Amino acid sequence: MNISLIIPTYNSSADLRLYLDSFLQYNSPENISFNIIDTSQDQELRKMEQEYSEKIKIKVHFMENKGYAAACNYGYKHPESSNVYIFSNPDIIFNSDIIERIKAEFDENTYGTVIQKNRYLKNCTFNLYPQFRNIFTEILFIHKFLNRLDYYNPRFISISGAFMIFGKKVLRGNGLFDENYFLYYEEDDYYYRLRLNRNFKIIKDKYIIHNIASSVEKNVAMNRFMVQMDSLYYYSKKFDDFRYLKNLIMLFKISSHFIQSHKEKLTYLLSRMKG
Repeated sequence: MNISLIIPTYNSSADLRLYLDSFLQYNSPENISFNIIDTSQDQELRKMEQEYSEKIKIKVHFMENKGYAAACNYGYKHPESSNVYIFSNPDIIFNSDIIERIKAEFDENTYGTVIQKNRYLKNCTFNLYPQFRNIFTEILFIHKFLNRLDYYNPRFISISGAFMIFGKKVLRGNGLFDENYFLYYEEDDYYYRLRLNRNFKIIKDKYIIHNIASSVEKNVAMNRFMVQMDSLYYYSKKFDDFRYLKNLIMLFKISSHFIQSHKEKLTYLLSRMKG
């Protein structure tokens, strides 16, 4: 079985080095290709490509930063055909021979993941689709219960985009990632489109570490909140099955725009009120 690891990166050379070193510590690179899709033009990756080329089959691609979905699609289109594709964040750390399990469990018709834990070893693999999240599910910490139970139901639950495994025929049937998203909800969209496919596998007796803080702490020159709201609004508009959420997002966007436009006046009024 041939497996393609597609790894979108953005100023992630330090993360990627840890990724590759931990992979090689526990896993054989036989029949594995590493496809790095970088959107930051990080030339350090060229040096790493030369450095690791004696150990693994690795190729670095540079592209314009059009988001995670676009990078995943680019990576899928460019490597030679494989039986299984893994779309992975660069801030993943391996701690077992998980690739052998993936080869044994997955084929061209299956999809799924491996249990993902954060750096505090808390499960962070599953969450409800956006349309099923509300103030009550947040107060009740439903996502924490899902992860404690390792529970997955594709009709209601999404898988973290940090390590997504798809057989070749699953990708062909479900299509590419929607490039209208940027940074947020790409995986929710993809899994929701795949929700009627019950041919999934979740490897529960092994796990990988998703060093989430490493990616979150990076500086990104954009308003993250507005980008997230734009992506969520697009998601809700696309599936059109929860109008209240679209209205709520629009209210957030209008409020945020108003605050940005009148920041000085509001600051002045608040100072007067405090005075």
